[in-house]
Amino acid sequence: MVSLLRQPRPRAADGVMSIAQRLLDQRLAEQPDLDKIHDYWRGEQDHPFTPRGAPEDVRRLARMSRVNILDIVVTALSQTLYVDGYREDGVDSDDAIWATWQHNKLDAEQSGVHESSIAYGVSYVTVLPGDPTPVIRGYSPRFMTALYGDDPDWPLWALAAEPNGDRWMYRLYDAEAVHYLESDANGDGLALNETREHGVGVTPVVRFRNRIDLDEDNQGEVEKLFEIQDQIDHTTFGLKVAEHFGAFKQRY
Repeated sequence: MVSLLRQPRPRAADGVMSIAQRLLDQRLAEQPDLDKIHDYWRGEQDHPFTPRGAPEDVRRLARMSRVNILDIVVTALSQTLYVDGYREDGVDSDDAIWATWQHNKLDAEQSGVHESSIAYGVSYVTVLPGDPTPVIRGYSPRFMTALYGDDPDWPLWALAAEPNGDRWMYRLYDAEAVHYLESDANGDGLALNETREHGVGVTPVVRFRNRIDLDEDNQGEVEKLFEIQDQIDHTTFGLKVAEHFGAFKQRY
């Protein structure tokens, strides 16, 4: 989800397209792993041992046997991270900057940033100038890819993706501007539509990590529990099959 680069920032349109394509390629390569984490987190993963060609009642038992513990893991951690105010030590009222937090509805939406970071290992927030306050928006790594250089706080570039019918819309962030691009559903035909300078001075993307990992692995809490979740589902499935097919046997 994060790579290290030692390259200058792109300036010309060709440079923008080159970096956007590189980030898009990385996003598409990471997507299957991120989608798998998403499915396990939501309890929608494939059953580990559903036999092929099984009758409908067996397949239904397999669907019923999912006992999703991974959402509990994520929620138990995220509910301890809630921010409900910002003030200096010894001051009775919140600082004026708290208005920015509330204007962006982060009282409610902060949980999405926290949960995504815990589940996937990383999440992102963009902060751009706005009126009357800066505009803050959170992203899952399924919809944002960032490349970092020597500065671990600010990425060199970040690409946000958003579906729009049969097209995908992208925003490429760098230290000077936001570049608006689009492609087809497969990521082909990437085209640059518009560039808008943001005046922030850095790439306006903040990274939230589940843990500080010097190997840049950024593993979340869900992936490392795949096998435990499979074991629970498989055991439950076996019990359900025995319960269903072993009930009311008659001796004669």
